[in-house]
Amino acid sequence: MAVRLGAQLAGIEEITAQIGGLKERAAHPQPALETVANLLELHVEKTFETEGTHSGNVWPPLAASTVKARTRRWGYYRQAPSGGAGPRSPILGWTGNLRSSFRRGHPQHVRQVSGSGLIWGSSVFYGIYHQSTRPRSRLPRRPPLAFRDPFQQRELMFQPVRLYLQGVPVGAIEITMRARLGL
Repeated sequence: MAVRLGAQLAGIEEITAQIGGLKERAAHPQPALETVANLLELHVEKTFETEGTHSGNVWPPLAASTVKARTRRWGYYRQAPSGGAGPRSPILGWTGNLRSSFRRGHPQHVRQVSGSGLIWGSSVFYGIYHQSTRPRSRLPRRPPLAFRDPFQQRELMFQPVRLYLQGVPVGAIEITMRARLGL
């Protein structure tokens, strides 16, 4: 008595083509990195909107001295406020310059995408004092770019690259990630 077994693979050409495209996508990750930069821009905007709540780092309220200076328009607060800024809010929003500097098109926005990486952020000099945990800084920590937890950071920065390498179209990646991240 003889037993014969046979197997037929269907769709092997499609799988081979996808695997073949992996090398090309890995060599040219710029579309995925552009998506990451777009998501970072939306994430920081949401962080400013919610005064840190979105990123899990609720910003401390303004000091009484700052509220007084804003009310009396002393020092830095002599500058015209933007976007309806008042004595108590928005935090980090008197002129809107720091917030705007994280948007593409602003003269102090930093966005460099290449085959080897992504450099993204703001070159506004005082932003580092809010972002940093430096012990000598008198400013309270109000990080414009922060993450609620490692999962949120991974979803925002690494998941788009992983999906791109798997062959998911860039447009679909951005739409999916916006929905997953609440952006």
